[in-house]
Amino acid sequence: ANPIVVTDEAGPCNPTVAFLSESSNGLSCPETITRVYRVSNDCGDFIDVQQLIIIEDTQAPIFSAAPANVTVQCSGDVPAPTNLAWTDNCDGSGNAMSSDGPIVGGTCGGKITRTWTYTDACGNTATANQTITINDTQAPVLAAAPGNVTVQCSGDVPAPANLGWTDNCDGSGTVLSSD
Repeated sequence: ANPIVVTDEAGPCNPTVAFLSESSNGLSCPETITRVYRVSNDCGDFIDVQQLIIIEDTQAPIFSAAPANVTVQCSGDVPAPTNLAWTDNCDGSGNAMSSDGPIVGGTCGGKITRTWTYTDACGNTATANQTITINDTQAPVLAAAPGNVTVQCSGDVPAPANLGWTDNCDGSGTVLSSD
């Protein structure tokens, strides 16, 4: 800190500076602190001066690195929402929970944007995003079909039968044959 230099036009009256008071406007963004000092001399002269200190947070919080973008086969493979750490020059640190936007393009070939947002006490906002792509590239698998048969008459053709299937995303079921 620089020393306070006071001169007195009246001559050898030895000026001094004394702190009188400090008050705040009680706000946080911005906060204004008013300090009052009295400059006096031993000749009985004095003046009071004010110092205004304005504290204004204009710096946005900072998130840790968001998880890397990811591609999954099925909507059921989308990773669970997570917290992401943030730090702020005035608010300290903490965690923000993600929120997922809607699937754009469908559950077999769409994208979800996962977003983390934190707004500090002064309204400065930080945002981090992750893109989750759903791209089902695996075909269903049918159970083994019945073996080929040779029959004498069209009336001997076996009745249509159900055939089982499994799928990486849709589970399992049966499908009726068509001739």
